[in-house]
Amino acid sequence: MEKLSKILKLIESLIERIPTKDSKENIVLYSYLLSLFDISSDILFLVKNNRFKNIPVITRSFLETYIDLLLLSKSNEYIYTLMKKADEEEINKINGFLEFNEIEENEKINLTKQKEKLKVEIKECINYCNTLNPQKIKLQYFSSLS
Repeated sequence: MEKLSKILKLIESLIERIPTKDSKENIVLYSYLLSLFDISSDILFLVKNNRFKNIPVITRSFLETYIDLLLLSKSNEYIYTLMKKADEEEINKINGFLEFNEIEENEKINLTKQKEKLKVEIKECINYCNTLNPQKIKLQYFSSLS
């Protein structure tokens, strides 16, 4: 547990040195690094409080984030796969709100516009990924799992 605490302190010092103005790809990398830091902090908290039951779920999240971070660090192309995934998740949330009957008409219009904008972004991501080698991205993902 002491080693994990030391690692978290080192990560904190690295985070403090992150430049504030950087490329979109690097900002995404930083955010994934911060996610790993947060998840590690959560695991450490649970261990210190003898709450072992929830650790496997959080560990899975850590591993998924770690794999995404590895893929992003190998190739900036993977960012488009992540952006597509995030946009699809956002559309699902919007669909859930739109199904809720008590939303005002103006809000429904705004959510529908936002949903259409996300669909355009997804198409752009797909089009860009099609110009790349989609098999390469899939192979990177599966090779990082093994």
